[in-house]
Amino acid sequence: MSLYLRERVTGGLWGVIVGDALGVPAEFKARQVLKSAPVKGMTGYGTHMQPLGTWSDDSSMMLCTMESFVECGYKPEDMMERFHRWLTDGLWRARGKVFDIGFTCQDAILRYEQGLPAEQWGAKGEKQNGNGSLMRLLPLPLYGKDWESKRLIESSFEVSALTHAHIRAKLCCAIYSLVVQQLLQGLSLKDALKRAACEVDEYVPAEERDILKDVLSGKVFERSEDEVSSSGYVLHCLEASLWCCYNYKSFAQAVLGAVNLGYDTDTTAAVTGSLAGVMYGSPAVLDEWVLVLARCDDLARLIEAFADCVFAQEEVG
Repeated sequence: MSLYLRERVTGGLWGVIVGDALGVPAEFKARQVLKSAPVKGMTGYGTHMQPLGTWSDDSSMMLCTMESFVECGYKPEDMMERFHRWLTDGLWRARGKVFDIGFTCQDAILRYEQGLPAEQWGAKGEKQNGNGSLMRLLPLPLYGKDWESKRLIESSFEVSALTHAHIRAKLCCAIYSLVVQQLLQGLSLKDALKRAACEVDEYVPAEERDILKDVLSGKVFERSEDEVSSSGYVLHCLEASLWCCYNYKSFAQAVLGAVNLGYDTDTTAAVTGSLAGVMYGSPAVLDEWVLVLARCDDLARLIEAFADCVFAQEEVG
């Protein structure tokens, strides 16, 4: 087992939570507002009036996914049960209160609660392509780091569809998973995206090709900041995260750059943090940010347990 590979795995997980917590106080602020008063580190209160180091639904749902892998392996229905326990019973909340949840995720969890079959949980409408499945996905490609691409793509579709079942959200999740897998194997971000685009190509229907063209071609890296959107739309979130990780040269610069794009700051920074954490490893995630996180000790225990679970598969294999 490579210690450095473990640092990439744990770095991505810490990266999600740190990025999320950095972004929570600035959520919904316009880019021009943040240009005049940029976020430079961990702050408190702001938009949601939460104390310093508070993470949101993004991290909570990812932590539920991690815990599910640790206790059950790959079992999407168990992930959904834990999302329900988070929403109703407090599982993996930062400070005991749900203060931020997307309507699409909430509605999917309520359909699960009502006993509807799994194929009816996730939203299928084109206008329901938010980033609520992308933000929680990282444990899947980490756990499946050695899976064949077909299995990783189809599992990404399945895990996305728990809440977001439109093909565009599922494709964004699959591309993201493939990028993470390639980064873990040592490819550069640009080469990882190129490989991911090749692997996912046969799954992209004709009507989605033009929509996804800048990601699939890598042209997203060449945009100017003014051409990068940072809304809650899944494609914008994926594009902004790729752009930040490519155009900034450290973990800290990338996640702060993501926050200061404005608007959906917590999720853009969480997804950016996941990729940057995998790229640079856990030593690059600043201790001064980690140590102020809510439930830091609980987070550390789960992250290490998940990493143990990931690498235990190699020993079994």
